[in-house]
Amino acid sequence: MAIATVLAGFGPTYYLKTSGGPKLSPLIQLHAALFTTWMLVFAVQVFLVANRRTDIHRRLGLFGVIVALAILVAGYITAIAGVRTGWTGPRTPRDTVEALNFPVVPLGSCSFLVSLLPRSISGVNPKRTNA
Repeated sequence: MAIATVLAGFGPTYYLKTSGGPKLSPLIQLHAALFTTWMLVFAVQVFLVANRRTDIHRRLGLFGVIVALAILVAGYITAIAGVRTGWTGPRTPRDTVEALNFPVVPLGSCSFLVSLLPRSISGVNPKRTNA
């Protein structure tokens, strides 16, 4: 579901970019690349656990934490930039008043991710093995 949401959200403007659409800023391109990486790491992590390869899963976990921290920084910056530029969504007109409502979701999501990171970081121990 999460991967489908990212594909739907970034598909028209990032993955399937045609010459007819607006040019994406470097910040939005970074944002999309980080979330794409996050979804790939997520899919690989699920695959590794399902196949009882928790040794590799734990080693990859450190990279996942680094990506998560980068997403937090880029997510906050992207949300704030959206408010400043009046961005309210793809294919919608710029509206500086309505844009004040937009960051509720991304900033809420970033705050939720912050609440999960300590648990994730405490579980990252590449040398630990399951008995």
